[in-house]
Amino acid sequence: MADTFKKELKTAEEQEIYKVWRKINDAMITKDRKTLEQLYADDRKFVHMSGKTQTKQEYLDEIMDGTLNYYHTDLKEIEICVNGKEAELSAVSYFQAKVYGMSGTFPMHTAARFKKVDGKWICTG
Repeated sequence: MADTFKKELKTAEEQEIYKVWRKINDAMITKDRKTLEQLYADDRKFVHMSGKTQTKQEYLDEIMDGTLNYYHTDLKEIEICVNGKEAELSAVSYFQAKVYGMSGTFPMHTAARFKKVDGKWICTG
């Protein structure tokens, strides 16, 4: 999937984190549980627009069972701040999705945290 953000990612680490975030988004669309399991920390919590909070397993189960269906994502804005082995990503994405029975294109304001573990970036929050 191609994103339409204009900001240049200046460092290799910023580019790596963006690629992980893109892989996560692509895996949500293709329902690739194995990739999502690898890229999300086990203790990662998910908070939806409605305020609903889920564990990693609850969230992945709902993607796999069709409760959460993602069809396309477009990352419009992105800001990545790397501090050693930790990083934060702030983004505005537009998701074409059907979630909890509602279909549409939803703007998502995301603040995600990453940690480098064994040389690989994973999403921790």
